[in-house]
Amino acid sequence: MLGNGESSEIEVEPGEYAITETAVPEWYLSDLTCDDPDAMLDLQGTAVVEVAAGETVTCTFTNTQQGTLWVGKSTPGFEGEVYFEFTSDVAGWPPDLHGGMSATTTVEPGTYTVAELEKEGWELTDLTCDVPNAVIDLTTASATVYVGPGELVKCTFTNGEMRKPGAIGDYVWHDKDRDGVQETGEPGIEGVLVNLYAAGNPPVAQGAVLLATARTDAGGYYLIENVPAGDYIVGFSNLPEGYRFTKPFAANDKYLDSDAQVATGMTPVMVLPAGFVDLTCDAGAYLVLQEVLPLTGTALDWGATAGLTLVMIGAALVLGVKPRRGIE
Repeated sequence: MLGNGESSEIEVEPGEYAITETAVPEWYLSDLTCDDPDAMLDLQGTAVVEVAAGETVTCTFTNTQQGTLWVGKSTPGFEGEVYFEFTSDVAGWPPDLHGGMSATTTVEPGTYTVAELEKEGWELTDLTCDVPNAVIDLTTASATVYVGPGELVKCTFTNGEMRKPGAIGDYVWHDKDRDGVQETGEPGIEGVLVNLYAAGNPPVAQGAVLLATARTDAGGYYLIENVPAGDYIVGFSNLPEGYRFTKPFAANDKYLDSDAQVATGMTPVMVLPAGFVDLTCDAGAYLVLQEVLPLTGTALDWGATAGLTLVMIGAALVLGVKPRRGIE
């Protein structure tokens, strides 16, 4: 066994000899020379030479320490195991990795490129290497680095889920029986204005930032698309003449009830996750019935309180049965 700079010699009878070096972990044979012009050299670690009588043949084995290349995968805030694929100048390396995993390989000193393949639903948000000579390209999701003898180079690929836009809908209907529940035979209302507001912090309905508008179609439906994740308030307005908003949350079923407040037409704050399509934001409205009282010409609003209605009816009855003069 020889160390760096050491040598050894031995006397041999004339003949052919093979000299082999045993591989040492993290080192590789970078050069092998012999001063015998007929020597057969194999960089796998063997030199075959012919030694003649009185001849001295010298062979030199040159070894270089390998470097180490390390690749890590990070997916902050994501607790699942989504695997990402890579390519590199090192055949078959690195393996597929998920967040929190890493892989290393020993390499001969030189320049290497490692790239991450595109993953649907994910984007590369950061790519760092711990050497100043690294060439980082987020467009190609690649890092090119030089690894020196005995050097450890680390590169970390950081990915996040794409913030896909979502949507908010969906229905404004004529609540004929005024019970706050969508039922068969109760049609949609066309032309209602729907405003989407940023909820703000703290959330406020009046004066919130208007983000988008829509109007209900002939069937009473609306859809506001390309809405990023966030907190929102939906405001319904411009009901047809004679309509009022029905009572909210009467069905205890988000698919069947009305979300609009009676007085304002505004919904409570709703939270929209990334990429989610929320089709539960509805509003019901009923038609206020009006009749003209006999003799007085006063309009009677059947949407008023029951007590007031009885008083008005009472007045109407008194006026209606007053006897006529001049009739025997």
